[in-house]
Amino acid sequence: MKKTIVGIGVLIYIVGMVMLVFSLIGPPRNVTKSYQVEKSSEKMNESFTVAPGIFVRMLNFTEGDLVHIEVEVTAGGDKDIDFYVTYGTQFQVVATRVTSVNRSDWEVPHNGTYQFIYDNDFSWDPKNVTSIVTSYWIETEYREVTRYLPLLPHEFLYVGLILSIVGIGVLIYEFIEEETPEVNNRRSSWLDDL
Repeated sequence: MKKTIVGIGVLIYIVGMVMLVFSLIGPPRNVTKSYQVEKSSEKMNESFTVAPGIFVRMLNFTEGDLVHIEVEVTAGGDKDIDFYVTYGTQFQVVATRVTSVNRSDWEVPHNGTYQFIYDNDFSWDPKNVTSIVTSYWIETEYREVTRYLPLLPHEFLYVGLILSIVGIGVLIYEFIEEETPEVNNRRSSWLDDL
């Protein structure tokens, strides 16, 4: 009977340890991981002269793009200009009588073609203008990475720990039970000697 109980204790302990180890470690596996990448495209980088009147550039954008717009009047008159970005009849960006524009927070509301209007209609002097327009967006890309994924779900860690403790407890109990009759026999023989 004692050998059977010891065997059961050892078996419970081994099963618990296997569950514990397999819920912590596993073979390497390749998995696909996604990550975000900021992309950009320079839509315009030009220097030009705006005679009295207007100068227009048409640029295509995608909804949700974040656009950085830099405009600088480098020469001519008071070095000022009116600058607009329009989509159809809607004004998206408006800056009047400015020497420079540095805007990085314009988010494109619709897919389509936008007009970048450099207006010098209020002046007789031609203006030299430098304009840089850059579009930024986020793309999701994927790559293969090696991960060490456990063979058993994490929940088996607790079950394995409990079974290991129970197995050790059964073994300790059995060894204490085995020693107890010997101690009792010594006491009774000592009492008999008295």
